[in-house]
Amino acid sequence: MTDAELSKALEVEAERDQLRIALTWRPIETAPRDGTMILARNASHSTMYVVGWQRAYGGDPFDEDHWDDVGSRNAAPALYFNANYFQHWAPLPEFP
Repeated sequence: MTDAELSKALEVEAERDQLRIALTWRPIETAPRDGTMILARNASHSTMYVVGWQRAYGGDPFDEDHWDDVGSRNAAPALYFNANYFQHWAPLPEFP
């Protein structure tokens, strides 16, 4: 194996390690609550969604803090998930 091939193999292995760490499921209680988009999992329904935490909108008495699938309230209508819907989360991988 040449030095270039060895270097490339080590680089690929490091990328695999980063991805493995990023996709480790964590308890939802540890998820960021600042609007950061994450991959969230509901274990009982075996579903996953890309969601972000949203604070209750002040003008609606029925609104509460929740997860939804858009990063901004100015976007299209969102899927709405109450605070207890998900049990696990993982950070999204970085874009290439």
